[in-house]
Amino acid sequence: MDWDRRNTIFTPDSGYRINVAYSVNDDWTGSDYKFEKLETFVHYFFPVTNKWISGLRFEAVQSYGNVPFHQLPSIKLRGITAYRYQGQATLVTETEQRFDLNTRWSVLAYGGLGKVFQKNENFAEAKTVYNYGTGFRYLVARTYGLRAGIDVAKGPDSWGYYIVFGHKWNR
Repeated sequence: MDWDRRNTIFTPDSGYRINVAYSVNDDWTGSDYKFEKLETFVHYFFPVTNKWISGLRFEAVQSYGNVPFHQLPSIKLRGITAYRYQGQATLVTETEQRFDLNTRWSVLAYGGLGKVFQKNENFAEAKTVYNYGTGFRYLVARTYGLRAGIDVAKGPDSWGYYIVFGHKWNR
């Protein structure tokens, strides 16, 4: 289920997107594994001023059953190596603040936290990771609100850079 009320799908300035997905892997689906996964996210964008756009992200993933390692929920934040932090469940929250310098150019800053839960682990015991970074965007297509640019991010273990077309949270 996907509910999208953003002003553009590319690089939103306002609105929200709510997504809930439940998947089943079992013999009757043709899978070699028996597990289920519940994924949900909320993205919310609002203008603080005419030139300052604030974005908020919340994501939760829970898996059930005998999940293969490559399907385990993992933390997805800029600056954190893919599949570095995996477990039975994950929670992620992130904010992105974009400031439009002029009609075409923008700078942004972002930061987030993620928690990864192993089996039978409570909130206090779960591993917490973070990210922060900055980037710039260029408005490629004014009609569609499409921006492209580069982000540089720092996580607990490493740095990363990302070439972004549209918004980084799109998937």
